[in-house]
Amino acid sequence: MSERLEEVKLHIGGRYVEAASGRTFETINPATGQSLATVHEADAGDVDRAVQAARAGFAEWSRMSGAARGRVLRRAAELLR
Repeated sequence: MSERLEEVKLHIGGRYVEAASGRTFETINPATGQSLATVHEADAGDVDRAVQAARAGFAEWSRMSGAARGRVLRRAAELLR
C-alpha cells in the first residue's frame, strides 16, 4: 500500500468522530517504515460512548424481524465485496 490515509477517526454511533481527548498517533507500515495514517486514540470516555451507542443499536436490532436483519446483513456483505 503506497497510499497514505490522512486521518482515521473513531466510529461511534454510526458516525466518524474525533477522540474526546484530541490525541492521535501514527500507524506505521512495517514493510516500508512509512506512515499509513494518523489515528485518533480512544480513551475510557470514548469507549464508554461506544458501548452506550452499541447498546442502543442492539436494542433497535433486537426489535427487527429476522427477515429485516437478513436484508441488512446481505447488504453489508455486498458492500464488503
